[in-house]
Amino acid sequence: MNYNMKTAYRELKNLGYILFASILFAIAISLFFDPNHIAPGGLSGIAILIHYFVPIKTGTIIFLLNVPLLFLGFRKLGSRFLIYTLLTTVLASTMMNITANLPPITQDRLLASVAGGALFASSIALVFRIGATSGGMDIVVKLIHLKHPHIHTGKIFLLLDMMVVVLSIFVFDNVESGLYAAIAVYVSSLVMDFILYGSDEAKLIFVISSKEQEISHYLLNELKVGVTILSGKGAYANTPHNILMCALKKQFLPTAIHHIKSIDNHTFMIVTSASEIFGEGFKP
Repeated sequence: MNYNMKTAYRELKNLGYILFASILFAIAISLFFDPNHIAPGGLSGIAILIHYFVPIKTGTIIFLLNVPLLFLGFRKLGSRFLIYTLLTTVLASTMMNITANLPPITQDRLLASVAGGALFASSIALVFRIGATSGGMDIVVKLIHLKHPHIHTGKIFLLLDMMVVVLSIFVFDNVESGLYAAIAVYVSSLVMDFILYGSDEAKLIFVISSKEQEISHYLLNELKVGVTILSGKGAYANTPHNILMCALKKQFLPTAIHHIKSIDNHTFMIVTSASEIFGEGFKP
């Protein structure tokens, strides 16, 4: 596959992500949050509050609110960002206006908070992963994250969203609306961090093998994980040997073990859990 084909494939895949994310976003807003008077924070929550007073569809309100923020994002984040985000905003707003004509999936506000929060976060995380946003507060969060990359995206959303949640109590004149919105925001924060960063737990492996160069080459070039070589000495035979130490995300562990054993079936390997790892490829 040449460079142009790879680029075209990547762009096509990104468009697929945007379309899927827009559908999830529309379902979360139109079929879970809006009909149950749950304002999940951010610009979407503000649009739901405005829709409570104005007979304009929530999707249209979200699009109109996004216009000035899109220009702000363009100045700071570039044309590619603007194209992807504008496409996401248009698709999501259109999907919301279409799905607004459908009956709500549930009128149980707790279920709406949890399910809507999970779908809402999934949609935002998907477009974040391709370097865009769904517009609104996502742009603000993206700008904050550029300046303070050590702060998890979900935590920034949580702070901004809680402001809208408190406002929703007064708009709907209902404390329960605010409580359900808070549940939705909390679920969104958890789901978003999980999708963007994965579980905090990782695996740490120590490998002793006569084929250390081949194993090290596989881990570095095939699995794309870092390897540290430690010097060791066997206490019984008093012979020196190198120990490979490698930290990797737990979903890569089965593949790593399989390939290491295929290189050297007599490898001595220790696998342990690491509750937190900071650095490149893990937490910043």
